Amino acid sequence: MVGIGKIISGSLCLVFLLGCGTPFPYQGHWRGSRNIPSPDEASRDIAYQLGKVDLVVKPNGMFDLVEGGLPKSGRTRVENGVLKLIVTHVVDQPLPPEREQVIEVRASDKDTVVFTDKAGIDPNPVTLKRIATRVDNRP
Repeated sequence: MVGIGKIISGSLCLVFLLGCGTPFPYQGHWRGSRNIPSPDEASRDIAYQLGKVDLVVKPNGMFDLVEGGLPKSGRTRVENGVLKLIVTHVVDQPLPPEREQVIEVRASDKDTVVFTDKAGIDPNPVTLKRIATRVDNRP
């Protein structure tokens, strides 16, 4: 009986340690691009700009985002390891609380996240790579 108690105790400690791991460090500058096809050579730059996703997660719990050519900003929170971007401003204009949008960012590995904006220009996920870990709180 003592052996079973030690096994159960050890298993519970392992589950506790795995469940209480260090939170993912979302803070930083992230960039990625959707592959938006362009109908001709002249519109390739426009398609690239529409597909670009540029995200800065600040240490003060705020973020700045450019997606589909539109600047967005707001506050962040982490729920079950997933970063939630609560969009409170679009093109520097405040949104009424009932129109605030939530975008999800999930960790993939230490320098890669998956960005999903179901209300954005493209609801499909896009992979973002970390380009800087240090950012400041300036707008």
